[in-house]
Amino acid sequence: MKRVLLAGAATIAGALSAHARDLRLEDFGAPSAIASISAFGATCDDAALAAAAAAGRTIVIDRICAVSNDLALSGMTMWFVERGGGFRVANRKALTFADGATVVAGPYQIFSGPGAVRGLAFPKPEWWGGADQAASVQAAHDSAKFAALNRGVLTPRNTKYGVDLGCGFYTFARTVALSPVTWFPLQFTGCAAALGGTRIMASETFEGDALVDLVAPSSASEQNASFDVGQFQLVNNSAYSATSLLRIGKDDGTSFNPTQQNRIHDIDFENFVNAIEWRNGRLIEFRRIGMFSTAPRAYCLNIDPTSSAGSFVGDADFYQMNCTPCRGTMASCSTGGSYTRNIWIKADHAGTGVAGLRFHAWIGYYSAKNVEIAASNGAAISDIWIETGSQFDGHGEEGGPVNGGIVEATATGTGSIIQNINIGNIYARASSPKHIGSAFTFSADADAAAGAGVNSISMEGTWIANDSAGGVLAHNVRGLKIDAIFASSGFVGQTAVRLEGSTSDVTIHLDMQYCLAPYLYDHAVVAQDTVSNVKVSPSAVSSCVRTPSSNSSRGTGIDLSGLWPRSSADGPSEAKGLATLLGSTVGSLPGCNSSALGQIAYVTDASAAIWGARVAGGGSTKTLAICNGTNWVAR
Repeated sequence: MKRVLLAGAATIAGALSAHARDLRLEDFGAPSAIASISAFGATCDDAALAAAAAAGRTIVIDRICAVSNDLALSGMTMWFVERGGGFRVANRKALTFADGATVVAGPYQIFSGPGAVRGLAFPKPEWWGGADQAASVQAAHDSAKFAALNRGVLTPRNTKYGVDLGCGFYTFARTVALSPVTWFPLQFTGCAAALGGTRIMASETFEGDALVDLVAPSSASEQNASFDVGQFQLVNNSAYSATSLLRIGKDDGTSFNPTQQNRIHDIDFENFVNAIEWRNGRLIEFRRIGMFSTAPRAYCLNIDPTSSAGSFVGDADFYQMNCTPCRGTMASCSTGGSYTRNIWIKADHAGTGVAGLRFHAWIGYYSAKNVEIAASNGAAISDIWIETGSQFDGHGEEGGPVNGGIVEATATGTGSIIQNINIGNIYARASSPKHIGSAFTFSADADAAAGAGVNSISMEGTWIANDSAGGVLAHNVRGLKIDAIFASSGFVGQTAVRLEGSTSDVTIHLDMQYCLAPYLYDHAVVAQDTVSNVKVSPSAVSSCVRTPSSNSSRGTGIDLSGLWPRSSADGPSEAKGLATLLGSTVGSLPGCNSSALGQIAYVTDASAAIWGARVAGGGSTKTLAICNGTNWVAR
């Protein structure tokens, strides 16, 4: 019997290879292990279905079977449903497929009636009909969840649980809620996120906040959930009725707390206000996601932990993300004082936080604010990496409002913290003539600065093209490391690096080689207010800076001697501007040791100028020399 059943199953699998085909008993040659439901009674009802299940055969359903009572069909029975056949379940009754029972049918309706159908591990939503596709997808999800949580001893170990989204269009009039839990490893996947693939759309009459909700379990014992979501398009309607196309977590404080990363991948978001809104949870990998919108005030990624104490978002990786939150003009996409954003990370309730986000090769276009990080009211944001290959462009629309900032991180209010922000080897362009301020801004107000405030900021290998703006602004920041390559800036009065307030413990290296007049900075580094403990390592800035300028610092320990050229008045304890270095003979150079490491001089009598070689006097060669901690060497 087992061999016959397996042979029948193989035959059915072959017949199902054409997904949209109508299936008939004749497709299988009517092997002895297959029987029509008519063999168990003239009427297909509860009794006939129970008798067929007990027979342990593959049963062909070619008519509508009425389920009038709660009915469980168990065992290894396979139910093969032809087009026109199916099950009609009475109100408040449930038809349950249990312990190895399976259903085989094409993408057409086989379930009807107000009752529930449960226990199908990976059903097609089309089985519930197309009149209300959100309800059909929800019913398929709920059936799979029941199957996962009630799996029997005969259920194969490799069974997939979730929703079998086919190629084609699904139109939702309300939110579909996905709720993976510890024993329900949800797979919610389509056939492709492209033309001809799976397309999930909000109807013009859509009601709800999110098109798809990924709802975290409220029970702590169920929070080790796993899910694989992707390979489809999510599209808003023309009125942008769905505030979010995909929302993760809700406002009730529930959370995902898995032991390994889950996956959200291969999704195309279109016409969104929020493409992805993340409210609570951790350990998710996002990969290969495209986001394109024409909606006003659109955000590709909106991370905003709920108000519940202990609410947390983090420990996530983002790979190959492409974000265009505004495909119109800046005037049309930024209205009412709100601006489009690629990434908006916000925490504004005490006891809540965001940490451990890693952005790999994020590509962001046409955004008023590319990355905004904001902590307030005692919340904490930390451990953010924006890494190699990421690219951000300002909008470039001349007729729009303020726009083009790359990263803006601000902490406001007592106890608010932003720390350990790492920006490395990225391309950043704040391009619009309407952009005001700096491409990168790190700032804490007086209340936040009284505590941890904003600290431990690192920028390494970052290429900054600021056609109209300053480069980096730090206000009340403790611990700032800048290693950046600067290109042009077009507005008079702009500065590559501006240090304000009580900013302290700063190290700077600038490579300003790519500026063409008249698009030059006025200053390379300006330190003012009570800035302290600033060290500029050897930096070539002359081709990008217009004129020297005296700065108004009242701080201490400010050493800008690494800037070249510099004036004779620029001592290591002052924050002056830039001018030509005075010439010196090799013999008059001070001793080179560890305390002089990094000092730079302009010598006029070197015997030769070989890069990295120790300089010797007695000649007429003019060159720069730098102390490497042991010797003065040519540069």
